[in-house]
Amino acid sequence: MKPIIGVTPDFNAGDRKEWGGREPTYFCAHATSVPSKNSAASRWSFHSSQTEATRRRLLQQLDGLLLTGSGPDLPPSLYGERQRYPFGIVSERRASFELDIVNLARQADVPLLGICGGMQTMNVACGGSLFQDISSQISTPLQHRQRTPATNLSHTVTVTPGSLLRRIVRSRVDAGE
Repeated sequence: MKPIIGVTPDFNAGDRKEWGGREPTYFCAHATSVPSKNSAASRWSFHSSQTEATRRRLLQQLDGLLLTGSGPDLPPSLYGERQRYPFGIVSERRASFELDIVNLARQADVPLLGICGGMQTMNVACGGSLFQDISSQISTPLQHRQRTPATNLSHTVTVTPGSLLRRIVRSRVDAGE
């Protein structure tokens, strides 16, 4: 049986004409929302209009949860800072929903994967902070604005020895995948 993966959609509160117009709209990139016939998983969408009881019930049926991320960033107030650089802020509704769903998933021991803003949300939900503007706050930053297609290698990643990810990667390599 295919695993069931929950997916958090992006949310336009009705203030971003380029993202669905004036009506509040949920949306996902095609690759994260529509399983193909060869997909290894079924996907369910979570959204902020669901009650906490509904979210808890759905989380109990999941094999994992994917936080898709967003163009705008989390408000720095969520990690104890004031905004020091100009950047777009994710809607309060989406930010509070995703912070809540991360905490509920952690309580239910549901594996989480965050893409871009999803990883930032997981970090803040776990008590972490963020760099508001990497190029201004780090003296030798990696280039984080990819100038080539997203399928091209952008930079190398080092997997920490002894970490869960290292064990997962190693087991896949050992299995010949």
